[in-house]
Parts: sequence; C-alpha cells; structure tokens
Amino acid sequence: MSNNHKIPPGPRGLPYFGSIYRMSIDPLQYLPEVAEKYGDVTYLGRTPAYRFYMVSHPDHIKHIFVDEKDKYTRDAEINPVRAVIGNGLIASEGPYWLQQRRLMQPAFHRRMLPLWLGDVKDAIADQLQQWKSMAAREEPVDIMQEMIKLAVRVTTKTMFSVDLSDEAGKLGSSFNFALDFLYHKFTNPLSLPQSIPTPRSRRFREAVRAIHKMAEGIIDEQYANQIDKGDLLSTLILARDAKSGEGLTRQEIFDEVLAVLVAGFDATSSALSWTWYLLAKHPEALIKVQEEGARVCGDNGPTFEDLSRLTYIEMVFNEAMRLYPPGWLNGRVAQEDDVIDGYHIPAKSLVMASPYVLHRHPKYWDNPTEFDPTRFSPESSKGRSRFVFVPFSGGSHICIGRYLALMESKVLFAMALRELDYELVEGHPVEPVAALSLRPKHGIFIKFKKRDKT
Repeated sequence: MSNNHKIPPGPRGLPYFGSIYRMSIDPLQYLPEVAEKYGDVTYLGRTPAYRFYMVSHPDHIKHIFVDEKDKYTRDAEINPVRAVIGNGLIASEGPYWLQQRRLMQPAFHRRMLPLWLGDVKDAIADQLQQWKSMAAREEPVDIMQEMIKLAVRVTTKTMFSVDLSDEAGKLGSSFNFALDFLYHKFTNPLSLPQSIPTPRSRRFREAVRAIHKMAEGIIDEQYANQIDKGDLLSTLILARDAKSGEGLTRQEIFDEVLAVLVAGFDATSSALSWTWYLLAKHPEALIKVQEEGARVCGDNGPTFEDLSRLTYIEMVFNEAMRLYPPGWLNGRVAQEDDVIDGYHIPAKSLVMASPYVLHRHPKYWDNPTEFDPTRFSPESSKGRSRFVFVPFSGGSHICIGRYLALMESKVLFAMALRELDYELVEGHPVEPVAALSLRPKHGIFIKFKKRDKT
C-alpha cells in the first residue's frame, strides 16, 4: 500500500482507544456529529482487536457492500447475537452463509406474498379485536409489545406453519431481554463475564433456554415426519445436496429457525412501532393513511391486488425506517488493505456504515429530521442513489425478509386504522435507544379510540 494515501480525520479521545468509548455511550448523538464535522470517511479509534472507521457517503457504502464485497466481510465471531442463534444466516459468513442464503432465498421470494397474505390478515384481525376491547376500556397499551407479538406470530405462521398466538408474548419477552443483554454486554468493555452468575446473566440464560425450547418445538413434528408444507421449514428439512444426497443437520436447521425468529421479531417490530409513533405525531399523515385504506380496500382487508395500490402507506413506512432504521449500524471487516476516497484503510479494520447517520445526513436529505413521506414518491425518489436509503442493508446481505415486512406494514395499517383512531399517552417519554435494533427505550404507549367514520 502506497504511503501517499492519507489517514482519515476523526475526533480525539482517550489515548489508543480514541472516541470508541464516547461512541458506545451515545452513538445516535455522537456519530452524526462526527460525520458532519470530519467528513465521509472518519477514524474513530481502536481496540486490541480492530481499528474503527466510519463511512457516510453512498458511494463508499456501495464500495464495501457491493463493489469490493469480497474484501469486506462480516466477522461472525464478534456478532453478539450468535449466543442466541448459533451459526444462523444473520450471524454466519463465507461459503457456509452463501450456501444457506441460496437455499433459503426461494422461501422469501416475492411470489410467496399471495400465500402469506391470509396468515398476515388473520394475525392482524385477531389483535385488532383485542385493540377494540382496549379502546372500549380506554386502556393504554405499549404498541412496541403489541408489534413484538404480531411479528412473532406472523413469522412463525408464514415461515414455519406454526400458530404461536398463545406463546407470542412470552417468546417476544424472552427475545427482548436476551438481545438487550447481549447488546449492552457487547458495547460495555467493563461488563462482567457472562459466566459470572449475576441476576441478569441468570435471567439471560433462562431467556435463551425458553427461546431454544420454542424453536425445538417448532421443528419437531416436521423434522420427524419430513412433511412438506411449502414453507421455509420444509425447505430446510427436505433440502438435499445434489452430489452427496445429504441434508442439513438438525443443528443447522435449528440455527436457521432461530435466525429467522430473531430477524422477524427484532427488526420488523421496531419498524412498525416507529410508524405508529410518527403517525400519532402527524395527524395529517394518519388521516391520509386512513383515507387510502378506505379507498383501496373498502370494508375488507386488502387483497393481493390491493397491496400495490397502498402507495401512501408504503411511503409512510419508508419514512419511518429512514428516521428510525431498525438496523442502525452495519460493520464489515477489511480482509486486506484498501483505499476509500484516497484514505488508507488497513487490513483487519472494522469499517462501519450507519443507516441512521446516512438517513439524516443534510447532504442527501432536505430538512432531514422532519417527517415527510412524500420524499418517497416516484417524483422525489427519481435519481436518488439506492445506497442513500439502506434500511434493509445492501448488497448480497440485504435483508432476506424485506418483502414480508413491507407487506405486513401495508396490511396492518390499512386494516387497523380503518377501525381505530389512537393517540399517544401524554407525558410518557419516547426516545430511541441503539440496541441491536433501534428501539423505543421506554416503549410507546398509546390509547386506541373507536374511529368515527362519519
């Protein structure tokens, strides 16, 4: 590597560690400030394992996700979620990841959407009945917890043909605690080893046991009987290597079931929760969503043909993911020396791209902190780089479940807001916290109200 290449600028901090500690304390405040002050490629500091860099330009994100994707890989060993899902798709890398991705991709294809629609509508209709009862009692509800239950139920029904309506709340709570525990342990260098039996570590192990027990129950019947139900689980169980004739081991299937559960629970529930919040804060947008749902769907839930006509709801969901992207930070490890925008990136550096930073960058968005769904109209989107808006990541690692998440959002808000109005519970604090996904720290409490359609 030539010595002519520059060292990226960056903030000063602790000796050796640089600003890594500040980043771990308040990344949502700190990282946008760093990008604005120091530019598109910045150096943040180092730990014994890595030097840390951040890129904040769409061309640079395309560079690490697409153009030089073989140079930049996910480091499975530092992915905290591995403690829950083992070597599942969202934690693995290399040839094994590629093999599993190719195997699973058909089960998530767009052509599956008509098959999923009935299950999605049924899950939403059931929760809608509960919300109507809450509206009659004027009972506040944490919509984040409701979205967790919905996401778990939709994921298990569409992917595994299992109805976990009665267990969705318990499973969601277990995931909630386990992933928060892992994130805070991963970002806090002073945290105690997981092997020390503190109350939190014991509760973490109990949560993981509950999750694993649920996953084993999901697998058991189909694995024993080799039943083809046309879902993802059937794909995993019945897959055979073209040369050897061997199938996946039970452990491999188990890991992939857990990976899909985590992705469906964490990212989707967060994105839907922030959409509820933003619509409550912007009643004019809420009215447009209600009007579109009534115009397109009438008194029924949306048909498959209706989905493409729910364009404003899609714009609202995209704008929610712009402001509060569930996957707020992505990292890749440079496998060899590289140059980005004239700056030297040494091998074994961790290069981070933050959708949260990029989605609020004034260079790419007018009034970036304001809620404006029309940013995603065809006219406003024309000519925009697809690497300016990356809520589902990008390149070969783009979220495999993105079509299901988008469909779920359209069906949810078309159905629920036809029947109900709602408002935020006054005085309850709502603020994002950068955990494994970008989630509301204290939940989002709302009160449903029966909608007056006159």
